[in-house]
Amino acid sequence: MGRLFEASDNVVNLLLLSTRTHSNKTDHLLAIKSQLQDPLGPTSSWKDSLNLCQWTGVTCSHRHPRITKLDLRSKSIGGFLSPGLKLYLTDSILHSFSIASNLEILNLSENRFTGKLGIDFNSPINLARLNLGQKNLGIGTTSDLDFIALLRNCSKLKTLRTIPDTTGELRNLQAPDLSENNLNGIIPDSFGNLTLLNHVPLGFSNLQVLNSLWLGFNNLQGNIPSSFGNCKNLMLLNVSNNKLTGTSSPQLLEITTLSILLGLSDNLFSGSIPPKVGNLKTIIHLDISRNRFSGEIPTTLSACTGLEDLTMMGNSFSGKMPSSLISLEALKC
Repeated sequence: MGRLFEASDNVVNLLLLSTRTHSNKTDHLLAIKSQLQDPLGPTSSWKDSLNLCQWTGVTCSHRHPRITKLDLRSKSIGGFLSPGLKLYLTDSILHSFSIASNLEILNLSENRFTGKLGIDFNSPINLARLNLGQKNLGIGTTSDLDFIALLRNCSKLKTLRTIPDTTGELRNLQAPDLSENNLNGIIPDSFGNLTLLNHVPLGFSNLQVLNSLWLGFNNLQGNIPSSFGNCKNLMLLNVSNNKLTGTSSPQLLEITTLSILLGLSDNLFSGSIPPKVGNLKTIIHLDISRNRFSGEIPTTLSACTGLEDLTMMGNSFSGKMPSSLISLEALKC
């Protein structure tokens, strides 16, 4: 089985998967070192006079003189990926990932590299986790970072940190971590194919131009992130038919642009409905049915003057229906 590599602050960890001989590994590492900014000096021990396995951050197999781990995380290593280095990495290293078919984790997060990086896996591999967050490698467009071939061949991928169009092909994806990115644009329609999804991606809260988000009929668990309140242009949110718990996030009720639908039905939400529900003055459809809500129905609900459909059955509310709801002229009985 292939070993996992754990270099979270740089790209040189790719080398251990692509080279076959001891001398080639040394040459490749030294070539990369020449391109790096290394203020803390962790690669100062990387020199021909020392055995490769004695270099800082390098771990070799006990049975064979080959690299099994290259760990230079949190070393502030950086540098600009020049066009020449891009070709070197892509042609000499990344394309040879097909050799390492048992690779399970690829983590290139939290580094100071800039420039462009092309990734292309040409054959199916066992990659289960891909982390490309917190860096400056141009992940905003597929022209900067090409995931197309990678995604089609990584059928076992479970953790992903960007949203390319082919995400929907990752039927085993469970935990897309989109946090701490500068995401923009749209979430592809194919995202709805991810039926094993089991938590709400935090990074969605960064999509401040997002106006519609459907996450219904999945296996989402846990709370709705409070940071969803940052989605100031959201008009429709549907998370129905999942396993979400906790109280309905009060921050959601501060998204005054929610005007079409707020669908929370068929989950495990509990507690009382916050009075802030009255902030949704233009909401048309509000469905909180079949949850574990309790307490009294807030009178502020009458402030939702655009409300046409209100579904609240299957909860444990107490008290009477507020008489002020009669004033909602558009509400269908």
